[in-house]
Order: sequence, then structure tokens, then C-alpha cells
Amino acid sequence: MMNAELVKAGQTRIMIHTVYRDDYLGALRRLTRQSDSKVYTYIRMLQRAQLFYSTLTAHSIDVMENQLERSNAFKEHDEAQFLFLPNRLWILITLISFILFYTF
Repeated sequence: MMNAELVKAGQTRIMIHTVYRDDYLGALRRLTRQSDSKVYTYIRMLQRAQLFYSTLTAHSIDVMENQLERSNAFKEHDEAQFLFLPNRLWILITLISFILFYTF
């Protein structure tokens, strides 16, 4: 449902990989237990997942699978870390969204 709305708005889909699943569930738990105080944590986690998905090359299943394997996407959270280092633009966007979120 969420991905359908993202596509409708011209946004990139969000995919939660196995290695990132516990981060997603943890952010979701914090959001439901602590309400508004943890909304930014949840949004930031979704933005990071969306940014990662937008960097994948979908020209062939082999290329995409290779990218996912290199990022440890198929591993369990206790086997490896999610390897995705956002570029400077992403850091700037995150900083700006943080400032806007907490000033309005």
C-alpha cells in the first residue's frame, strides 16, 4: 500500500531487506510505544531504506542481486551489518529535514 502511494507520487519504492528488518521493527516499536517523540527516527529509517533502493540498478536480476549481496541485504542482522554509506547529498537532505521537523 505504501509503495503504491510512493509510486503514484513519483517517489522511489521502499524495500526492507533482511539485514535491515530489525532496525525497521525497532523504529516501528518505538513509534507505537512513544508516539510523537520517535516519529523522526521512523521517518529517517524509511528515508534511508528508500535512498538505498533508489541506488539499485535494475537492468538485470543478476546485477541487482550482486548489489544486494554486497550490501549484506540477504543476511540476518546478527550475521552482518547493512553496508550502505549515504553520499554527502543524503547527509545534507537528512540534516535539512531534521531542522525543518524540529522547528515547525
